[in-house]
Amino acid sequence: MPPAQLSETGSLATCGGMAVETPTHDAATHMNKEQTLVIFRRWRDTGDIIALFPELPSDCQGWFCDAYERVRQHGGADFHGVVQATKPVAVDDATDLIEELTRIGYRLKPIKRASQRVHESRRAAARAIRNAPAGQP
Repeated sequence: MPPAQLSETGSLATCGGMAVETPTHDAATHMNKEQTLVIFRRWRDTGDIIALFPELPSDCQGWFCDAYERVRQHGGADFHGVVQATKPVAVDDATDLIEELTRIGYRLKPIKRASQRVHESRRAAARAIRNAPAGQP
């Protein structure tokens, strides 16, 4: 399967060679009324902070979640791979990233861990994207 492709405005999932914009970032840019679960982690090698959105798929299979970093902005992430390569960060240490995400429309709900239910929610969202009629993400 080809890797997920990204647009400047958010995530694009690649489903069978067709790029389909996921509703995740689009919803956030329109002042999302629901809170978005987020986990903040710090890269061990660079010290940069990454925001993981464990419920939001970045591919049509739901294997990868949406993520956000100040430098690269939106992208897809292997949740478990990122957790292994990073260390936890306190919400107080992520204030700059929180402010940036809030400015672009996210209503964040920081959590420390993603349960199995959260990961299944991401896979269900990916199934909905995958099964949507053509032209309707």
